[in-house]
Amino acid sequence: MRLIVNSAFKPKYLRTGVLPALSLVSSRLSLPSTNSRFTNLSNSSFASTGILTLKSNFTVSTTTHTAEKLSSVKSRVEGQIAASPNILYSKTYCPFCSRAKNELDKLGIAYSVVELDVDPNGSDIQALLAELTGQRTVPNIFLNHKHVGGCDDLLYLLETGKINDYIKV
Repeated sequence: MRLIVNSAFKPKYLRTGVLPALSLVSSRLSLPSTNSRFTNLSNSSFASTGILTLKSNFTVSTTTHTAEKLSSVKSRVEGQIAASPNILYSKTYCPFCSRAKNELDKLGIAYSVVELDVDPNGSDIQALLAELTGQRTVPNIFLNHKHVGGCDDLLYLLETGKINDYIKV
């Protein structure tokens, strides 16, 4: 299927192939200030894949996780999970974390909290938890040393009564 669009309705940079100069001052993403050109827009691979590439290079600043640091964080997290049967990895501003804490408080379950936005290694801990559990989001809840999931998972366990499989009654 081929989509034909009247060029009068296309933005100028799509008609001419010239991307306006971009400068992002406060962002981590920085593009060159020279005009960039899209690769051949009439290319059939563009139409089939929907991928648009730029010829200009750009850089993105990312947090790097060194092997030594991740090893140190891994031993710390494994120690926390072993030492505390119930632990919640959270962020102070997260409404889902607050809800999970409230639900655990209602049940009278004692638990430990690690606030990832306050901890200096919070991003490393979150990356490690994503690797260990497959869950990148918070809250990341462990009950009786078993990974439960997030707030929705906790609420599901409460609604179905399966929470008893995770806590000592």
